[in-house]
Amino acid sequence: LAPCHTCELCKQLAGMVEKASIEDVMKVLMASRKQDLHQLWNTCSHLVAKSGLPPEVLAKHLPLDVVAKIDDLRLKSSMSRRS
Repeated sequence: LAPCHTCELCKQLAGMVEKASIEDVMKVLMASRKQDLHQLWNTCSHLVAKSGLPPEVLAKHLPLDVVAKIDDLRLKSSMSRRS
């Protein structure tokens, strides 16, 4: 696929995952990571971060480095709300 088609596809997929269950979002998150689809990764990681699932639960479904990135997003998000 040409880069512009990949971008358009990512936008469409991002719209779909916003309506998906958190379990499905985690699956798409991992697929987007493997395929280097940054926009989709950003959308999914933010949705997982907003889900409120504790790190212990996320660790059952996601690699620990991904759980750490989600925790980092949560920290950044809470800091931005305070300022």
